[in-house]
Amino acid sequence: MSCYFAYGAPHQDCARCGYQANGRTCGFSICTNTCSSPGGRIHGALCGCAGAHGVICYAHWESHAAEQHGVDGTGGAAGCFPGATAPITVRALSAGIALVSEERTEERITGDEAGSLNEFLNIVTPGHRALRQLLTRLPKSLVRQGGQWAEETEVLLTPAFFGEAALERVIVLAGRALGVASRKDRGTVGGVTRSALTHLHTATLPEFEAWSDGTVDRISDAALATWLPRQSRRTTQHLDYLFSQSGPSAVDDIVRWLLETRTVQVRAH
Repeated sequence: MSCYFAYGAPHQDCARCGYQANGRTCGFSICTNTCSSPGGRIHGALCGCAGAHGVICYAHWESHAAEQHGVDGTGGAAGCFPGATAPITVRALSAGIALVSEERTEERITGDEAGSLNEFLNIVTPGHRALRQLLTRLPKSLVRQGGQWAEETEVLLTPAFFGEAALERVIVLAGRALGVASRKDRGTVGGVTRSALTHLHTATLPEFEAWSDGTVDRISDAALATWLPRQSRRTTQHLDYLFSQSGPSAVDDIVRWLLETRTVQVRAH
């Protein structure tokens, strides 16, 4: 089988997903960081935990973490695949902070920004399997089924879902996932952050690490200011409020936390 994202053109170093469940191996052919994947994005990676687990495609990162290591939520995929989840997490964190700080929500969210948020929620946390329950709990104007990958179906939240409350909670989830990943492999995550943003953002990683594991209860204003876009209408005080909450860690609790944003406001501005 040729690599899915090579559009029929096989790559010499493509790998097959080794995720196993119910007596079956996924076996889907995927791009890894050793092949020239289109757009520089990879679609699978080796688990960074002890033991030989093989390459796992991103559709099964969260499931692998829960089933093989007993960890799900923000500590799951980010802990097992820190370098691979980092680009996805950085895109979502940057998009979320930009949207909230510029007071752009719902209909003012671009397709690329919604794509970054959905990519994070489907692949890193809580994962597409946990998100499926939203298909029966939200109207079609807010959620729909997306495309298939390795026999799994992604769940797409529409821009209309991402009101300010929802964006704030995605920011918290992404911040914690970034801290978890950096704690596991700061060298790789730092390189990703520096490449996607700046060395100043990379310098904030130790604070995200300490906040994500509960060593500290807040991230400094100086670090938060680094993530605010120049055209921000908000101050670091708003981000400080967001990162004063850790949010839930288990996947089902995360889904309920996100679902709450359709009926309550996280913060009255």
